[in-house]
Amino acid sequence: MRLLKLLFLALLIAPSNALASGFLGWSFGMDRTQVQAHEEFGPYYPFKNGDLGSQAGAFQGRSVPISFYFNDDRLVRVMLIAYTGNDLDAVRENLGQAVIHLTEEFGGVDLPETGEAAATPEAVAAAFSAQAPSLAVGQRFQVGAFPMPTDRKVWASVTAVQGGVYMVSVNYAEP
Repeated sequence: MRLLKLLFLALLIAPSNALASGFLGWSFGMDRTQVQAHEEFGPYYPFKNGDLGSQAGAFQGRSVPISFYFNDDRLVRVMLIAYTGNDLDAVRENLGQAVIHLTEEFGGVDLPETGEAAATPEAVAAAFSAQAPSLAVGQRFQVGAFPMPTDRKVWASVTAVQGGVYMVSVNYAEP
């Protein structure tokens, strides 16, 4: 009986998969101080809404802006910003890099419009090109990791920001 109580206690205090998962050394559930303790990715700066950012996120061998989103002082999402601008060739190239990243990490991407679960960077770029002219400000083109991990949600998106400017991002979030 004592062993059973100890096992139950261990289950209660052990971190869940969602808390242990995240991106690189950041785990969901961390507070702002714990996120900033990864000094190699700093300096960090606060956003108006209390979230954090840095210009030193690691993505496909280069540094990119990275944002950390909190809910009740708990890290709930990490967003890497691969590109922001109006050069559609650069948008497609960075979206391709995002697809390569998701494929290397998770096995592939799901292209919802086609039902293609192992879409190539070229297929994703073609689907984006077809959808881009109809994207209004705030709308996005999105592909998810496939298979989607159970301990987090992971996706790449291209968001129409304003007047022909697009933002390519890769997101890791709590499920």
